[in-house]
Amino acid sequence: MFTKLISKFFNSKSNTVITETKETKSNNDDPKQKLANWLMHPREYGKAPKTMKIIDEGTFKFKFIPGDSEIKYWLIKYRMPDSEKDEIAMVDELSTWSFMNVLDYDLISLESLRLAYLGKLCEIMKMRLQQVNGASQGNDNNLIHDLQQVIAKHGNTKTMGKIVDAISFSHQINYFTMQFEEEAGHVFLLGFTNISEGEYEYIQDHIFTADDPLLPIALYIEMGKDLIEF
Repeated sequence: MFTKLISKFFNSKSNTVITETKETKSNNDDPKQKLANWLMHPREYGKAPKTMKIIDEGTFKFKFIPGDSEIKYWLIKYRMPDSEKDEIAMVDELSTWSFMNVLDYDLISLESLRLAYLGKLCEIMKMRLQQVNGASQGNDNNLIHDLQQVIAKHGNTKTMGKIVDAISFSHQINYFTMQFEEEAGHVFLLGFTNISEGEYEYIQDHIFTADDPLLPIALYIEMGKDLIEF
């Protein structure tokens, strides 16, 4: 189901243009220098890291962009001058991103982290495509409300959980985290919704607890699985 929706939604020349343009500008950039420049930006840490080490590298393709263009990526472990813990960022030919100190990187596998960063990149690409096409960006509160309405039509509202996080890739491709109240505390399930068709499903049987280290990036991991090809 995911593949058909993705192919149908993204099949335009503008997607290819963005990829080709960004690659041309950044093919010769050193990934460590790109990361250092990104971290030094005032809206990030505002300073350069004291150490950096490439711990993984490879190539990937977007499933939603026509063509066979492969994009290089690097996962870089770094440590800031005033920190005692390492963090990990992803640098690719299109962008640089880090979840910074939001995650405990020691508790997350390299595979999960790679998928999460590539899922985040898909969200960044979606916003760039909206800018190119002159489309307005949606409001997260409106998205959560719309998804909650879709699910309410199919379930018992008395036992239904509350959507606490959501990412929209298109009107047909939306991911959400639903919170349920349990005696032991909050638990969370991931879901997928097609607003156009009024359909939803839970993605997997895994139940997250509030202190699960994967919970903050769980939606991005699912996006990486669905929208990226290695």
